[in-house]
Amino acid sequence: MARNWRSVAKALARNHSPIICADLRNHGDSPHHQDMSVAAMVGDVRQFIEQQLDATPVHLLGHSLGGKVAMRTALLHPQLVRSLIVVDASPQPSGSKPGWFRSIMELMLSLDLSRPPDPWRINLPALLTHIEQLMGCELNSCQAVYDGPTVFIGGSKSPYIELRQPPVALDV
Repeated sequence: MARNWRSVAKALARNHSPIICADLRNHGDSPHHQDMSVAAMVGDVRQFIEQQLDATPVHLLGHSLGGKVAMRTALLHPQLVRSLIVVDASPQPSGSKPGWFRSIMELMLSLDLSRPPDPWRINLPALLTHIEQLMGCELNSCQAVYDGPTVFIGGSKSPYIELRQPPVALDV
């Protein structure tokens, strides 16, 4: 969520401006919507860049699911992406099991959150509906090429980026 990146954005803003932290649909302060497909979120990013930034190419950073959306945006709309930074995401399907995420989300939904505001700030029912598609999102099948500057960042213990993956990531 965008609020998690505020300190990074503040540091980057000293040398690069403007810095915009946006939440994907169904995350943080963004509107909730039943369609949580990668295609819909890529459309949201494209629309934001075109309408709010006059289609000026951006340095696009995405974390986790946002990384998958950023990669797909760069592949489908390279004219809008000046450079791509992908944090803790891979162009390969996630090695994690959707069932594990599903059980965590179902547990979260079972909690009594009757006191406003909703502390999760995420549309869990929509996420549950799309979890298999989101985790299985493979970008290599896109048949498009983004040849702009790209950086992949992942922690050494990340379950999302394996040491065997960077060469594949570079081919994307």
